[in-house]
Parts: sequence; structure tokens; C-alpha cells
Amino acid sequence: MTRDEIAAVLDRWIAAQVASNPSAVPGLYTPDATVISPMFGAFVGHTEIGESYLEAGRLYAGITNMLEARVIENDQAIDVHTVRATHVGEIFGVPPSNRQISFTMVVVFDMRDGRIAQERRLYDFTSVLVQLGVLRARPAHP
Repeated sequence: MTRDEIAAVLDRWIAAQVASNPSAVPGLYTPDATVISPMFGAFVGHTEIGESYLEAGRLYAGITNMLEARVIENDQAIDVHTVRATHVGEIFGVPPSNRQISFTMVVVFDMRDGRIAQERRLYDFTSVLVQLGVLRARPAHP
């Protein structure tokens, strides 16, 4: 795949994530694709991955996703995103708060045959838990 082809798939991935759209999954992922997410678990194949898209929509409303950086090398890519959403479903044992949250998400993609073969997500959980009131952060001292 060319860099532009990979970027086009990943741009469609962002749109599907924001829309919590499982119908986009077959066009984005290989049939045997895996997604590894510390928030949602590990998923294999279109059905399970599609269900994870729906789950994201049940936990977070009004999702926006700003791509901050992207590195593409051969058939791998790394994206850095700022995600914003309203917390509307139970997550980490925290009931819906209707709070606006914002966090950084880094995603490592392995591509194959024009689609995502593996996706590994890393989240800034500390900032999410602070924003949800689970953790208290000490202010930094100069």
C-alpha cells in the first residue's frame, strides 16, 4: 500500500469511530483482524470489532476525534489523537456522569491487503479518571 492509501483507510477509520458505525468495519479491517484495547478488550473479526464500535457509542456521546500526528512506515502506521466526548455510560465502574472529557489516544496499525490487520490502542487513562472524579491529581509546582 502507498502512504496515501494507508492514510485514506485511517481517515475512514476516524470517521467510523466518531460515528460509532459498525457497518464501516468490513471496509476497514481484514476478516481476521484483531483490535486490542485496554478500554474494550480484545476483539477478532468483523462482528466483534463492530460490537466494540457500538459499545463506544453507548459509553460516550458526541465523540470528536482530532488527529494530532501520523507516522506511516511501510505497512505500519501510528496515529496520535485527541478524543473529546460526553461520558454517558458506565466505564471503569463509574456511572454515567454526563461530563465532557478529553483524552489522548495513540493507535498502532498493521495493514494488510489494503485494510487494517491489527490495531493496538493506548489511552491516557489517568486523565480520564481525573476528569471523571475517580482520581485526584496534585497540581504541579514550579
